Amino acid sequence: MTETVEPYVFISYSRRNKEFVEQVRSSLTQNNITYWVDKEGIAPGASNWEHAIREAIRGSSAVLYVMSPDALASNIVQGEIALAEMHKLTIYPVWAVGTSLIECAPFKMAKAQYIDMRGERYMSGLQQLIDVLQSKTTDVAYVPATVQPLPEGKEPRNPYKGLNAFQEEDARDFFGRRAIAYGS
Repeated sequence: MTETVEPYVFISYSRRNKEFVEQVRSSLTQNNITYWVDKEGIAPGASNWEHAIREAIRGSSAVLYVMSPDALASNIVQGEIALAEMHKLTIYPVWAVGTSLIECAPFKMAKAQYIDMRGERYMSGLQQLIDVLQSKTTDVAYVPATVQPLPEGKEPRNPYKGLNAFQEEDARDFFGRRAIAYGS
């Protein structure tokens, strides 16, 4: 008999935002939303906490990115986000602290949809977060771009010819010489 694991959202945050995350965790629990957070997911004294985090991200259904200047500055948080992107997970950006979004979000997320839960916006943002997580939509999410795989047996086109002679079919890779040669 195999054990079934309930889908959960991984919470990525800076330790400096621990108080905010405690509030979010409590709210998620009250709304029956399962999450994974390092404080609960890693046993004290664990020999390889990084491995535990990697496995938790790999097994999650999505990532909740708690945005703040401290999270943006954290190599660990940015590593967690990179792993989530690698696993093509939906990332739900939640703005926790800060006055300017660009100080809290990586460039690639600066224009993405997010949930503002700063200060007095917490309760309305929380409701939006719960609605999004329960419906599993990507209305307010950063969805990493996916590269379409090539059909089986097809090699990517290489525009760099090395020492091979240029052929007529290479014309799309080389242009502009006519104007120079003919003075146009």
